[in-house]
Amino acid sequence: MNDKLGFDLTFCQRVKIFIRIPRKESFLSIFRGFYVDVDEKLRNLIEHMRDENKAAKCEIATRKIKCIQNKISHAVSNENLDLLQLLVEKKGLKIEPLHSHHVHSAVSKGRKNVDLVRYLVEHNALSKENLQNDEGNTPLHIAIEADNFNMADYLLTINIDMNVENKDGEFPLYVAINNDNFRIAERMLSVKYCDLNMENSNGDNHFHIAANYDNTEMLELLMKFEELNGGSEIYNHWTKENKYGYSPLHLAIIQCFSK
Repeated sequence: MNDKLGFDLTFCQRVKIFIRIPRKESFLSIFRGFYVDVDEKLRNLIEHMRDENKAAKCEIATRKIKCIQNKISHAVSNENLDLLQLLVEKKGLKIEPLHSHHVHSAVSKGRKNVDLVRYLVEHNALSKENLQNDEGNTPLHIAIEADNFNMADYLLTINIDMNVENKDGEFPLYVAINNDNFRIAERMLSVKYCDLNMENSNGDNHFHIAANYDNTEMLELLMKFEELNGGSEIYNHWTKENKYGYSPLHLAIIQCFSK
């Protein structure tokens, strides 16, 4: 005990003597520098640990979201509205629009899924961020492709954007014209925000598409729509050339002489 105490006192005395030497300021500056260096390393270590903790929490949250969306996807893919309601209302699961295309899936499943789609939309499953799937199709594209009038009609009632081009350069109305879906096309043209001035990447407007497919009924429908809106753009639409130099009038004449 005494030896240890003696050693400690001797050590303290040595430190005091060392500090009292003329170059005390140099020593203190070195000591401060050492402290600052250690302090900086400690801060970096703490920050690194925080980042790792944030990353781990983020990964856990992402896994949780994926797990929830997988359960919701299962209900949607099986067209099971009761199960979906149970998951959302009883289990408290939240539909995340940024991580899913549940509405697209429900629309593609069949004609009887309007209630399922309505429920998804009412629970914020559709947003601008997930309006298009990997092919660039909106739920409206999919409904028209399937000739599902009731679904298309519902989507139009919620003011879904119908002026969106997919990766094949098709707007929803283009799809209706291509597939000769006259009833859906007529319903779409009754919507005030339908824009016939839209052009795809080839410079084709809706008149180009109808003329190229020699679809007289669709051309008459488009003309009727234009007349109801004043008719000021009819000439421009018929004479507008695409990037290949063809106007709808050119295409109509070509189709006429190719018969």
